[in-house]
Amino acid sequence: MMQGWLGFPYIYVLTLGILQSIPNDLYEAAYIDGANAWQKFRNITFPMILAVAAPTLISQYTFNFNNFSIMYLFNG
Repeated sequence: MMQGWLGFPYIYVLTLGILQSIPNDLYEAAYIDGANAWQKFRNITFPMILAVAAPTLISQYTFNFNNFSIMYLFNG
């Protein structure tokens, strides 16, 4: 829980930047093709987020091992 609290701002800012960089043309084309909200998320948003955020999520996971002192301090 502590690592989630410490890493949340970094992940939030990164994900916000990714979402803002997705071109609206893709969503407009999906709308014209008749895609619903779930199809837009599954076929446009999620693959673009995953491609950029996967290395970040892996690095956050590995940084958990470096924060043993923080966990030990708070949990005893």
